[in-house]
Amino acid sequence: MAETLVKFLGLNAEVAVALQAYPKKYGITLYLFIPRFYRLYEVVGVYDDTLKKSFKKNLMMEL
Repeated sequence: MAETLVKFLGLNAEVAVALQAYPKKYGITLYLFIPRFYRLYEVVGVYDDTLKKSFKKNLMMEL
C-alpha cells in the first residue's frame, strides 16, 4: 500500500520505507501516574534517538 501511495503522490522510495516503519510504543505502567515520572518517561520516549546521538557525540569528544 505504501508503494502505491508513493507512486500516486510522486515521491521517492525512501518515503515508502518510512511509511512502513513500525512506530515505537511505550507501555503504560503504574509509576507513570506520578507526574514527575510521567514527564521523564515522556521526554525519553520522544527524544530517545536524539539523546542517544548527543550522548555518543559528547562521549567521543571526551575520548
